[in-house]
Amino acid sequence: FMRTGDEGVASHLRVPSTHFALEHARPDFILLRVVAHSLVMWNSIRPTMEWVWSNLPPLLRVSLEPPGDLEASMRATEDLGVRAGGAVDREAIAQAHVHALAGACMSLGLRYAGTADATAAATLREMTLRFVRLKSRCKDGSHGGLGALIDRPTLETCVGVAAVALSCVMAGTGDLASLR
Repeated sequence: FMRTGDEGVASHLRVPSTHFALEHARPDFILLRVVAHSLVMWNSIRPTMEWVWSNLPPLLRVSLEPPGDLEASMRATEDLGVRAGGAVDREAIAQAHVHALAGACMSLGLRYAGTADATAAATLREMTLRFVRLKSRCKDGSHGGLGALIDRPTLETCVGVAAVALSCVMAGTGDLASLR
């Protein structure tokens, strides 16, 4: 089914969009679901931040940033929980959020591997740095947003996946910005 663009197959591989389905999906498998979905919908991959964020269902579109957005994020997740008829597992949402973004990064890296596409490289560089910032906030304990619910090994995995995707895109170029 790779590169077929078959919506029926791709719909089975989407990230869970309900709390119930999210609770029954391992966060690391969400990364694989995004990659598998993208392999089927190969021609729809775009090298933009908008495409990366489009891989998140509405349930996962909450901010992981610290305090300024914390209250809004908490209200948003509570609202989703009320609509779903139950309590919200904030940790599951935060873990699924970063894994879905990492999966989108890997898909982007596979699609544009060896092309040295400047837009794809900039997008992947931005996502890699975003994961690194989240990881450094996690390490020093200064993160107060939903990102505080993400453990360090998860963030290290996401940094690694985004960095590998960037290296795939920039393979053979000797690009110093990517190497740093």
